[in-house]
Amino acid sequence: MNNLANMFGNSYQVFDDDENLVSVATSLEFWDDDPLALYVERIGSRIRIFDDGMVFMHILGSGIEYCNKSWMQTVADIAAREGVLLDDQGDFEIRAEASEVSDAFARYMSAMAAVLKWEAAEVSRIATPRVGLTANS
Repeated sequence: MNNLANMFGNSYQVFDDDENLVSVATSLEFWDDDPLALYVERIGSRIRIFDDGMVFMHILGSGIEYCNKSWMQTVADIAAREGVLLDDQGDFEIRAEASEVSDAFARYMSAMAAVLKWEAAEVSRIATPRVGLTANS
């Protein structure tokens, strides 16, 4: 795989002359229609697919309470089902040999779809008034 960008057709942006880092547009969207982009980085013979903290920051901005850190474990567990890790910097990432990038990409997209679905459900849950509560409660 000499050209990392060729894997993604016309839906990418190259960040360096050697094409070791590209951003890729995806068809996934957050609950508020913001698009999900991801990054693919070549590190030797391996590929790293990651979101540069985009999903983590979107969840923080969605109104889901950060003080309840259990959501961090929940989304980490959701992503881990596909082999995607949530690292200490808030990046969801998967690493694979370049020869296995198609499988890693599919697993990454599946994990992100599941995390975005969880976020949308949480936003809907916190936005729904609870029965018996009024504005004065």
